[in-house]
Amino acid sequence: MTSNSYKIDAPYLGLQNIGATCYMNSVLQTLFMTPEFRRGLYLWKYEHSIHGEEIDSIPFQLQKLYGRLQTKIFEYIDTRDLTKSFQWDIHQAFQQHDIQEFIRILFDAIEQSDQNCNFVKELYEGTYLHYTKCLKCNYESQRQEIFMDYTVILKDKWSKVYNNSLELAIQRSLKPEKLDGANQYFCESCQAKQDAHRGQQIYKLPSILNVHINRFAFDYVMMRREKLDDKMAFPFVLNMNNYIKTYDEIPNKLPEETDPSYFEELVQPKKQQFKTTTVGKVQTSQHTVKTTKSVRPNQGLKDFIKQQKKVAKQQGNTDVIETFGTIQEDEQIQQIIHQQIQDDIKQTQQQIKGTQNQANDIPPPPPLPVFEHDLEYQNAPKVQIQQDTKSQNDQQKDDKNDVKDKQQSQQILDTTEERKKYVELVKQKCQESIQEQDNQIRQYLKDGPNVYQLYSILNHSGGAMGGHYFAFIRSHEDGQWYCFNDSSVTYINPDDIPMKTFGGHSGGSAYMLFYRKVEPNQESWGTWGGQFQENELPEYVQLKLQEEKIQLEEYRQQGGEAEDLFALQKPITIKAHYKLEVKTFTLENSTSFLNFRQLVLDHFQIKDRDNCRIRIYNPYTDQFQDTFEGKEMRTLAALKLQNRCVSIEFKQQNEEWKPYNEQAITFRVALYRDNLEALDEKSLQPKKITINKNDFVHELIEATKKAYKLEEGEYQLLKRNGEFGEILSSDKPIEGYYENSFFYIELKTEKSNWLREFEIDEHRITIKFNDPTKSVQGYSQEGQPEDLYPLVCTIDNRATMMELKEKLCQQIGISSKNLIMRRGGRAGLELKDMTIEVGLNHFVRGSSIHLDIGTPLHLGEYRCIISIASAPNLYEDRNFYQFQELGEYSIPGDKPISQFVNDLAIWASEKSGIQLDPKHIRLRERIADRLNKVYRDKPLKEQGIVEMRMIAIEQLQDEWQHLTSKDVFIHARFWDQEKWDLSERNEFVVSRNQSGADLAEQFTTVFGIKAENIEVCRIVAIHRFNRYELLNQEWIPLKNDDYLLGSQPLFITNDGQVIILRDSSQQPRELTNEEIKQFGIIQSNYTKSIKTGISKGPIKTRFFNEEKALVITVKKKAEEVKPE
Repeated sequence: MTSNSYKIDAPYLGLQNIGATCYMNSVLQTLFMTPEFRRGLYLWKYEHSIHGEEIDSIPFQLQKLYGRLQTKIFEYIDTRDLTKSFQWDIHQAFQQHDIQEFIRILFDAIEQSDQNCNFVKELYEGTYLHYTKCLKCNYESQRQEIFMDYTVILKDKWSKVYNNSLELAIQRSLKPEKLDGANQYFCESCQAKQDAHRGQQIYKLPSILNVHINRFAFDYVMMRREKLDDKMAFPFVLNMNNYIKTYDEIPNKLPEETDPSYFEELVQPKKQQFKTTTVGKVQTSQHTVKTTKSVRPNQGLKDFIKQQKKVAKQQGNTDVIETFGTIQEDEQIQQIIHQQIQDDIKQTQQQIKGTQNQANDIPPPPPLPVFEHDLEYQNAPKVQIQQDTKSQNDQQKDDKNDVKDKQQSQQILDTTEERKKYVELVKQKCQESIQEQDNQIRQYLKDGPNVYQLYSILNHSGGAMGGHYFAFIRSHEDGQWYCFNDSSVTYINPDDIPMKTFGGHSGGSAYMLFYRKVEPNQESWGTWGGQFQENELPEYVQLKLQEEKIQLEEYRQQGGEAEDLFALQKPITIKAHYKLEVKTFTLENSTSFLNFRQLVLDHFQIKDRDNCRIRIYNPYTDQFQDTFEGKEMRTLAALKLQNRCVSIEFKQQNEEWKPYNEQAITFRVALYRDNLEALDEKSLQPKKITINKNDFVHELIEATKKAYKLEEGEYQLLKRNGEFGEILSSDKPIEGYYENSFFYIELKTEKSNWLREFEIDEHRITIKFNDPTKSVQGYSQEGQPEDLYPLVCTIDNRATMMELKEKLCQQIGISSKNLIMRRGGRAGLELKDMTIEVGLNHFVRGSSIHLDIGTPLHLGEYRCIISIASAPNLYEDRNFYQFQELGEYSIPGDKPISQFVNDLAIWASEKSGIQLDPKHIRLRERIADRLNKVYRDKPLKEQGIVEMRMIAIEQLQDEWQHLTSKDVFIHARFWDQEKWDLSERNEFVVSRNQSGADLAEQFTTVFGIKAENIEVCRIVAIHRFNRYELLNQEWIPLKNDDYLLGSQPLFITNDGQVIILRDSSQQPRELTNEEIKQFGIIQSNYTKSIKTGISKGPIKTRFFNEEKALVITVKKKAEEVKPE
């Protein structure tokens, strides 16, 4: 955000996102804006003898963080000191977590830090009462459970439950479950199983009620986590008096039926037509009141552009359509949104006030809150047409539109006054909202004291696997609503909150709600908690903040500009260049430049220190820049040398230093000459020409003529843009071009030589290649890596691949019939299509081609690596194959296997010495030392074949019958639980559409087990399988017509999967110690369960990319840690 005036209007500071900590920032800001929490935290006293080091004390670091937010010494604050007290490293700061999880763990950490930190429980702790009531004798068993947040269900599509409001969700959470049938409850009073009701009541409500809307669920159809974007309305004032009762005692229950069509689409959540829900006038019902004002959904920028194009096309407005995707697109979008916001505000004001004159006085809100990113507003037009890059015809066209452009720019950019008026409008809206809420609170207090007022909304935008958190918080000091979005804090209109938080769209929705219990007998509940004074902070925190303030003032007096405290604390990193050496110095930011100079000269062992000086250096252009004359005593931080480069400049004994000209700029200028082979810098050898930034083109031409010592004549200067170029007017100012820009100079002629060379060079590419007749050792005699592709060929990218091949063959003296070309390297794909152009084949300057001697393939053929797979031991637990490598073989990709398997079998028999019968082999995809799918009898290019695919030939005893696309072959083994034996592998061909009951009949025929007793499990990783894992597998009854083999729960979709079956009537016996050693079972906590055959839980399996748990470590003092 670039407008300081807008940021000043927001009286609170933001928190810097130090990685992926938006979830933490939202929680910390909410707790900061909770005066009850802040005062409880301030009352805690830090003592070094009890709590250890300051950096490790979580409550102390929270106090210091909130002191910085309260005193506003810095523009915004970072949370590094706090995360250090969590014992986090830099990697943990880049892991996003759930805010509900973070709140719970943070509260636990505060309590663990000091047993006297009990204010958290006093504020947030509530109590459930769980009960089970016998329906025959009314005996009721009860137990209490403490909660720190109240979780409500948004939607459960399996139970067909959808709660469209918070009140309905709370009501449904209190609805009891009936225990009957096989699920009857054993009544201690009746001493028999009876029908019963099991449910929960709210026994005690906390002072601060945290409501967690469960928006994350697991989709068992797609087997993935999903976010529920469905709409849930919630009130600004929540009457909880009706819910401190049993479910039957709740008055005026909301209807709980949901339209079944809402759950028809199981994968994507069904969206509702969004309408704003606000708190209206006081009604007799305690529930949220809905208005009928329609509000445009909060669309993303891409969706918005798409919508505007569609509308413009329907209206025939081609001018608007053409501006999208051009340099004027950003301005056009801002104008449209700007106008629509004005219309919406005017319409809203008309509905509220009822008069047109008042509506015309309402200012539009600034464009800033509309976009997800910050927009810059400057005094100059955002898109400035650069005259030096346009032709005169274009310039004349631009002149005609100057007035129109200025008018449009003024409308967009002049927003300072609009922002001020918008803030006043928001404040007015907040006051109106406060009055409405005061009326509601007075009405609800007649029902009892349990009335809660909403003051914070934690929102989540994004999906189930990641997103962004931000908070809408109502200030306890002025009653205004603010958006806390990391380092940005802005006003928000309370009328916009329902649209932005209820959900029903993918633009973000409320995830946690914070309600405070109101105090009765108040004139108004718009503010509470009072203003915080600096003397409320602990004295030791005040001293720390005073030290930081002094440090900041000293830093600014030296010329530094600190945005946050971290800028004063982090070390300075500078790279010093001298000759071919680069030394990186990491120093404290308080180090003076004089001391830094001494370190640099000492490191490079410079003796003559009177005739050298340190200067800013640009290593990319090899140029000196600013000097440090008169600044030797200033600190490195004040000089802003973070991540800068410096170098050493020398002069003669009696020579004077040349003053640094800030207006000087250096360009590279190349002179045209005949027979140019390339237009790279090495071939052109340009000269560096230095002139002033406010000079003109003719002055650059004159300086270039002197540098090249050119004869008198009329020269012209050109600037290249791809294959095109522009001849620059001699009276054009040079301003606008960057340092080290490249120019071209030539004698002025009727047709420019440079323009011709630009067109040729745009299509000229160089290809690097190797000599296949020479071997490459990899390293030269000096030990340096040897260039694998030392030869170079220059060609026009519009030439065909055959022309390129012929040119390569001429250079190395080999016939094109005996040359194989591969893209990129030795393992690259073979280049087969010789008719395509070189450029269309994605070759660019510097691309490499690897050449081999051999017979090249034709288009449609695939070179594959063939091997013969030896059958594994059918009784081993793991399924390992052994392979005999045969080499490369050309396979036609457009022919089915049956048309070339005979030739392949003959070739493989000759290579291996094994007689192969084409009818008794099958081809399988090989990955490392495992076999995957079986290739069907259809063209391999339709089965995902690629160049250099590894294919294994598997020998069979019986004649192989090719599988259809729906067929899958599996291996099945019977586990005898009493003997702990596994049978040999038996092969079955099944269909993905086959039911479990059909497969059970096949197993019964082979293994002789009753179909109703067969239970199966699928072994996922057979290469590391051990039979002891069978105790911890999930066993599935097979004789079931309710599922197909290709779907849940077996998912038999790939060839070669291993299925283990067992007889459910058997029980596994206890293993002996010898059997444990025989099976290779590692002694662990699970050994006992393996010996006894009783599973204690699943074997821990490592999953890659698993989400790491959130951990806050409370560091104890050494004397508190007792030795074990």
